[in-house]
Amino acid sequence: MRFRDIVFAVFLVLLAASFTAIRSGFFPVAASIVSGYSMYPSLKPGDLVLAVSTSLAGFSRGDVVIYCYSWANCIIHRVIEVGEGVVVTKGDYNPAPDPPIPISLVRYRVVASIPLQIWLPALLIIVTAIFIPVHDIKRILEPLNLEALLFILIVAVYVVYTAVYVVRIPPYRTVIAVPVIQLVKYSVSRDYRVVTLTYSTENLSILGVSSCVVTAPGLGELPCDYSIVDGNSIMVWVPLGVYEKLFEQGVNMFYLNITARLDKGVLKGYYPINYTYRMPTVSIIGHTLIVSNPLPFSLKDVEVNITEVNETFIGLKHIVNASTTYIVVTIGPLENYTLSLCRPYSYAYVSVTYTYGSERQVWVAKVEGCFQQGAG
Repeated sequence: MRFRDIVFAVFLVLLAASFTAIRSGFFPVAASIVSGYSMYPSLKPGDLVLAVSTSLAGFSRGDVVIYCYSWANCIIHRVIEVGEGVVVTKGDYNPAPDPPIPISLVRYRVVASIPLQIWLPALLIIVTAIFIPVHDIKRILEPLNLEALLFILIVAVYVVYTAVYVVRIPPYRTVIAVPVIQLVKYSVSRDYRVVTLTYSTENLSILGVSSCVVTAPGLGELPCDYSIVDGNSIMVWVPLGVYEKLFEQGVNMFYLNITARLDKGVLKGYYPINYTYRMPTVSIIGHTLIVSNPLPFSLKDVEVNITEVNETFIGLKHIVNASTTYIVVTIGPLENYTLSLCRPYSYAYVSVTYTYGSERQVWVAKVEGCFQQGAG
């Protein structure tokens, strides 16, 4: 066997090994030819890609990798997400990602690519220089000559690839408008009665609400009313009694379970709603006592104690008379209780006592009488 034949045989073995390595995964390096437009324009049909085994080089998000479902079905796509045990890839020219695959299927990472217009002519020149006896024209023309057949085959492949892939215009890229909906914020109205859910929507709109339920520990499930605002917000009316029950438990949150109908599907949301209670306030403006209840439930057993003091001077005598008025009231949710303190006394001490949570709150003030009298 001639040396040239040995070199030719070794060349064919290495060439076959490099292209079958993609499917077997046994070799540290491999080569493959791109056959479609899924990675256009990064990789074009006919490009030669060189890859290194992931067991040596590894891979991460953004790398172009090669994986095979079978010996006849191998994919060259870019990694867009790496999870626990799975990988999501996508062709640069494809409108949507591929289904997740086991990470064990990814065997090679692409490290270089050579355009068809470069590697195929180069291969033609090398093969011609090594194997074609250009100095012996008669031998090339001999029937069934292996070198001549190889030369003709390479030329034919080059012409076909050039005609099919290089000259061909890439297909129109399909762009899928992916519908997206995401909760941007929620707000609780000042009177606590309405919770507004505001969404960010793309390529879809909210058509209606199928169900609305308020839930919380120890509360069970309570249906709630709702309405749609501008196609991207849902207003929910919180059922009466919810806040008082949660306040008694020392809880300042509940959950909204919403099922909304979309023009492109269904939204199921389970949202924790946090809020902050405002404490009742007590003040005296002029001679009017004002107790404000900002809570969404009644403030019960509010005790108002007024001690009126009258001072009289008769000669050297200082006479002090005092009387006490005691009132217990219930102030409705989001309401004010007012009481006029304009009476003919010298001054008065006013105390307001109520329970907020588990603590007793006491407010005390002194107010002058409307018609203060003194010794003449």
